[in-house]
Amino acid sequence: MSLPVELQQDEVVVALLRRHPVYVIIKTIFVGVVTLAVAAFFLWLGSLSGTGVNPFSLVLVVITLALGLGYLAVILYRYWNDVWLITNQRLVDSTKMHPFDHRVSSTDLVNIQDLSISKQGVLATLFNFGDVLCHTASNTKAFSFVGVPDPNRVLDIIDEYRDAARLRVSQSASL
Repeated sequence: MSLPVELQQDEVVVALLRRHPVYVIIKTIFVGVVTLAVAAFFLWLGSLSGTGVNPFSLVLVVITLALGLGYLAVILYRYWNDVWLITNQRLVDSTKMHPFDHRVSSTDLVNIQDLSISKQGVLATLFNFGDVLCHTASNTKAFSFVGVPDPNRVLDIIDEYRDAARLRVSQSASL
């Protein structure tokens, strides 16, 4: 797989993360249920005239189904194209909302001041996925690893490599 950034000298990828598949499945089921409910509503609304389903309601159903399928395609596209990298030197957040919008953010591990995790809901607890939030000293938003598998392990990996990076920096400063 090609990485969203060029690695720096002596930089090694420790972990490449995507959202947990259950996180994506939950979103897919929700979008499917809402799409089908709206389509059924339009069919029911169109049948109230007593002459069968009118053509206008069929057009609304087709538009609803097309929008639902389009949104499902976006969910799957984002699953494959949104990645987080943990290297021995930095964190990289690569987000692609669509093929014409690619955003990459990066921060050095030594700049991470605070780490926290959040697992909300029964499914997140059962399937062990959640969010890892990494706060830095800068004014930019926190790095958010959303819906990643085993957030406790991810937090431990970041913490371990952050400590190692800080040790390298303090050793090089003392030379």
